[in-house]
Amino acid sequence: METTRQHYYKFFHLCFSHKFATNNVGFGKFNKMFPLKDEEKKCFRRTNNGDNKQGTGQEKVGDKCSGTDSPEHATSGGSSQDVSTEPVTDVPPVQWHLWHKSSYAFVQITSTWDDAVNACSSMGNGIHLVFIESELENKEVSRLANIASEGKHWWIGLNDKETEGVWKWYNITSTYTKWMKGEPSNGLNREHCGHLKKWQGDNALWNDLWCERKIYFICEKDVES
Repeated sequence: METTRQHYYKFFHLCFSHKFATNNVGFGKFNKMFPLKDEEKKCFRRTNNGDNKQGTGQEKVGDKCSGTDSPEHATSGGSSQDVSTEPVTDVPPVQWHLWHKSSYAFVQITSTWDDAVNACSSMGNGIHLVFIESELENKEVSRLANIASEGKHWWIGLNDKETEGVWKWYNITSTYTKWMKGEPSNGLNREHCGHLKKWQGDNALWNDLWCERKIYFICEKDVES
């Protein structure tokens, strides 16, 4: 059963907007009235599941949080994601899809963003996490990704690890973007890697996500003309 403190925290989050809460307006008095133990605090993280970025907290079960709002229990495409630190070491043979001067491989192994970078480069010289540089390319990559595994999330090469808010394809500043409404949001000040998340037909919209999450990834190699 929920504790009184958990009940009031949920009520607080439901009644006040995200902007109000994150600016800590009135939160000081609230915390003094209903202080949480350290092990309980982690159960009230802002959600990163779906489009609702506010969240209402979670019930503590044993020594873990129930639900899927925290990074340890996050979901992608309706299924649990492995967030262990074991890197991808063996990429199975993949099928390459040619489009204009690029070829794409859709690797259906869950991986962190950094491990996906390394996995792509291990497949051959010049192979990297996909760069999406136009609307036409985004539509084609999205279409192929949805055929490979419908509705799943896929890492792309976009990140703002170096400077918050400056999104780059590794070290090349991005000029084309296809963000979902309200993104990138840098939730919990830890979302620094881009991925394909929400489909509009065959065209995927992008979201920023914490780079330690494990999801599928897309590799790209240039094809000589």
